[in-house]
Amino acid sequence: MMSKELLKKIGIVGVSFGLVGSPLLFAAEHEGLEPDAPEQQQPADPATPADPGEPGEPATPADPATPADNDEDVDTEEAGFLSSKEENQFFADDLTGQSIKSLVEDDEEIGTIDNVLLNEDGEVVAVTVSVGGFLGMGDKTVAIEWDALELSRDDDGDYVISASISQDEIENAEAFQADPDE
Repeated sequence: MMSKELLKKIGIVGVSFGLVGSPLLFAAEHEGLEPDAPEQQQPADPATPADPGEPGEPATPADPATPADNDEDVDTEEAGFLSSKEENQFFADDLTGQSIKSLVEDDEEIGTIDNVLLNEDGEVVAVTVSVGGFLGMGDKTVAIEWDALELSRDDDGDYVISASISQDEIENAEAFQADPDE
Protein backbone atom coordinates (compact mmCIF):
# COMPACT_ATOMS: atom_id res chain seq x y z
CA MET A 1 0.00 0.00 0.00
CA MET A 2 1.29 3.48 -0.91
CA SER A 3 2.06 5.94 1.83
CA LYS A 4 0.20 9.23 2.12
CA GLU A 5 3.41 11.12 1.47
CA LEU A 6 4.00 9.27 -1.83
CA LEU A 7 0.40 9.86 -2.91
CA LYS A 8 0.78 13.59 -2.17
CA LYS A 9 3.93 13.77 -4.31
CA ILE A 10 2.23 11.94 -7.18
CA GLY A 11 -0.74 14.28 -6.90
CA ILE A 12 1.48 17.36 -6.93
CA VAL A 13 3.32 16.12 -10.01
CA GLY A 14 0.01 15.37 -11.77
CA VAL A 15 -1.43 18.79 -10.98
CA SER A 16 1.82 20.46 -12.08
CA PHE A 17 1.70 18.74 -15.47
CA GLY A 18 -1.95 19.68 -15.83
CA LEU A 19 -1.26 23.34 -15.04
CA VAL A 20 1.66 23.50 -17.43
CA GLY A 21 0.01 21.57 -20.27
CA SER A 22 -3.55 22.90 -20.20
CA PRO A 23 -2.79 26.45 -21.41
CA LEU A 24 -0.83 25.00 -24.31
CA LEU A 25 -3.71 22.76 -25.34
CA PHE A 26 -6.21 25.58 -24.83
CA ALA A 27 -4.18 27.94 -27.02
CA ALA A 28 -3.78 25.28 -29.68
CA GLU A 29 -7.53 24.64 -29.80
CA HIS A 30 -8.34 28.31 -30.16
CA GLU A 31 -5.69 28.98 -32.76
CA GLY A 32 -6.85 26.12 -34.96
CA LEU A 33 -3.50 24.39 -34.52
CA GLU A 34 -2.91 20.86 -33.55
CA PRO A 35 -1.32 20.50 -30.11
CA ASP A 36 1.75 18.73 -31.52
CA ALA A 37 2.18 20.93 -34.62
CA PRO A 38 5.76 22.21 -34.95
CA GLU A 39 6.34 25.95 -35.05
CA GLN A 40 6.89 27.46 -38.48
CA GLN A 41 10.21 29.16 -39.14
CA GLN A 42 10.09 32.80 -40.25
CA PRO A 43 11.91 33.66 -43.48
CA ALA A 44 15.32 35.25 -43.16
CA ASP A 45 14.28 38.23 -45.30
CA PRO A 46 11.33 40.06 -43.69
CA ALA A 47 10.57 41.81 -47.00
CA THR A 48 9.39 38.51 -48.48
CA PRO A 49 6.94 36.80 -46.11
CA ALA A 50 6.76 33.23 -47.17
CA ASP A 51 4.39 30.33 -47.22
CA PRO A 52 6.65 27.45 -46.30
CA GLY A 53 6.60 24.98 -49.15
CA GLU A 54 8.85 22.16 -50.12
CA PRO A 55 12.52 22.75 -49.41
CA GLY A 56 14.20 24.40 -52.38
CA GLU A 57 10.94 25.94 -53.70
CA PRO A 58 10.69 29.71 -53.85
CA ALA A 59 8.61 31.22 -51.09
CA THR A 60 5.19 32.57 -51.98
CA PRO A 61 4.01 35.85 -50.46
CA ALA A 62 1.35 35.65 -47.77
CA ASP A 63 -2.25 36.54 -48.68
CA PRO A 64 -2.71 40.24 -47.76
CA ALA A 65 -6.38 39.68 -46.89
CA THR A 66 -5.67 37.34 -44.00
CA PRO A 67 -6.73 38.65 -40.58
CA ALA A 68 -3.15 38.50 -39.32
CA ASP A 69 -2.10 41.07 -41.91
CA ASN A 70 -5.26 43.19 -42.05
CA ASP A 71 -6.27 44.60 -38.64
CA GLU A 72 -9.72 45.62 -39.95
CA ASP A 73 -10.72 41.99 -40.44
CA VAL A 74 -9.71 40.87 -36.95
CA ASP A 75 -12.82 40.04 -34.93
CA THR A 76 -11.81 40.97 -31.39
CA GLU A 77 -15.24 40.00 -30.08
CA GLU A 78 -14.48 36.37 -30.98
CA ALA A 79 -11.47 36.54 -28.69
CA GLY A 80 -13.62 37.90 -25.84
CA PHE A 81 -12.37 41.48 -25.87
CA LEU A 82 -14.25 44.76 -26.23
CA SER A 83 -12.65 47.95 -27.39
CA SER A 84 -15.26 50.28 -25.89
CA LYS A 85 -18.47 50.51 -23.91
CA GLU A 86 -21.66 50.94 -25.89
CA GLU A 87 -24.16 53.66 -25.04
CA ASN A 88 -26.67 51.19 -23.57
CA GLN A 89 -24.06 49.57 -21.30
CA PHE A 90 -22.86 50.64 -17.88
CA PHE A 91 -20.52 49.44 -15.17
CA ALA A 92 -21.77 47.88 -11.94
CA ASP A 93 -19.85 50.67 -10.17
CA ASP A 94 -22.17 53.16 -11.88
CA LEU A 95 -25.05 51.62 -9.90
CA THR A 96 -23.46 51.44 -6.47
CA GLY A 97 -24.26 54.49 -4.41
CA GLN A 98 -27.24 55.35 -6.64
CA SER A 99 -30.53 55.97 -4.89
CA ILE A 100 -33.69 54.13 -5.88
CA LYS A 101 -36.79 56.24 -6.24
CA SER A 102 -40.31 55.03 -5.52
CA LEU A 103 -42.73 55.19 -8.46
CA VAL A 104 -45.68 54.87 -6.05
CA GLU A 105 -44.56 57.68 -3.70
CA ASP A 106 -43.81 60.56 -6.03
CA ASP A 107 -40.13 59.71 -6.64
CA GLU A 108 -39.29 59.54 -2.93
CA GLU A 109 -35.88 57.96 -2.28
CA ILE A 110 -36.39 54.49 -0.77
CA GLY A 111 -32.82 53.21 -0.55
CA THR A 112 -29.26 53.23 -1.88
CA ILE A 113 -27.69 50.48 -3.98
CA ASP A 114 -24.81 48.77 -2.18
CA ASN A 115 -23.97 45.97 -4.59
CA VAL A 116 -25.03 44.04 -7.67
CA LEU A 117 -25.85 40.32 -7.47
CA LEU A 118 -24.93 38.21 -10.53
CA ASN A 119 -25.59 34.56 -11.35
CA GLU A 120 -22.97 32.19 -12.79
CA ASP A 121 -23.94 33.21 -16.34
CA GLY A 122 -23.05 36.83 -15.56
CA GLU A 123 -26.67 38.01 -15.62
CA VAL A 124 -27.79 40.60 -13.09
CA VAL A 125 -30.22 38.98 -10.65
CA ALA A 126 -30.75 41.73 -8.08
CA VAL A 127 -29.27 44.75 -6.38
CA THR A 128 -28.72 44.96 -2.65
CA VAL A 129 -30.06 48.11 -1.08
CA SER A 130 -29.47 49.78 2.28
CA VAL A 131 -32.72 50.94 3.83
CA GLY A 132 -33.68 52.66 7.07
CA GLY A 133 -31.20 53.78 9.65
CA PHE A 134 -29.23 56.98 9.81
CA LEU A 135 -25.65 57.44 8.57
CA GLY A 136 -25.21 53.69 8.21
CA MET A 137 -26.43 52.88 11.71
CA GLY A 138 -29.57 50.84 12.20
CA ASP A 139 -29.98 50.15 8.50
CA LYS A 140 -30.57 46.77 6.90
CA THR A 141 -29.83 45.33 3.51
CA VAL A 142 -32.59 44.02 1.25
CA ALA A 143 -32.34 42.67 -2.28
CA ILE A 144 -34.57 43.97 -5.05
CA GLU A 145 -34.88 41.80 -8.16
CA TRP A 146 -33.35 43.39 -11.24
CA ASP A 147 -36.59 42.94 -13.21
CA ALA A 148 -38.44 45.04 -10.60
CA LEU A 149 -36.25 48.08 -11.38
CA GLU A 150 -36.77 50.63 -14.11
CA LEU A 151 -33.81 52.45 -15.58
CA SER A 152 -34.29 55.76 -17.33
CA ARG A 153 -32.12 58.78 -18.03
CA ASP A 154 -32.53 62.30 -16.73
CA ASP A 155 -31.92 65.46 -18.77
CA ASP A 156 -28.17 65.18 -18.16
CA GLY A 157 -28.06 61.60 -19.47
CA ASP A 158 -27.49 60.09 -16.01
CA TYR A 159 -29.33 56.93 -15.02
CA VAL A 160 -32.35 57.22 -12.74
CA ILE A 161 -33.33 54.00 -11.01
CA SER A 162 -36.94 53.54 -9.92
CA ALA A 163 -39.14 50.77 -8.54
CA SER A 164 -42.85 50.33 -7.88
CA ILE A 165 -42.15 49.85 -4.17
CA SER A 166 -43.21 52.06 -1.28
CA GLN A 167 -41.00 53.09 1.63
CA ASP A 168 -43.10 50.91 3.97
CA GLU A 169 -42.76 47.87 1.69
CA ILE A 170 -39.00 48.11 1.49
CA GLU A 171 -38.58 48.75 5.22
CA ASN A 172 -40.76 45.70 5.99
CA ALA A 173 -38.99 43.47 3.45
CA GLU A 174 -36.99 40.54 4.76
CA ALA A 175 -33.30 41.33 5.26
CA PHE A 176 -31.01 39.89 2.58
CA GLN A 177 -28.45 37.35 3.79
CA ALA A 178 -25.42 37.07 1.52
CA ASP A 179 -24.59 33.70 3.08
CA PRO A 180 -27.80 31.87 4.06
CA ASP A 181 -25.80 29.37 6.18
CA GLU A 182 -24.80 32.07 8.68
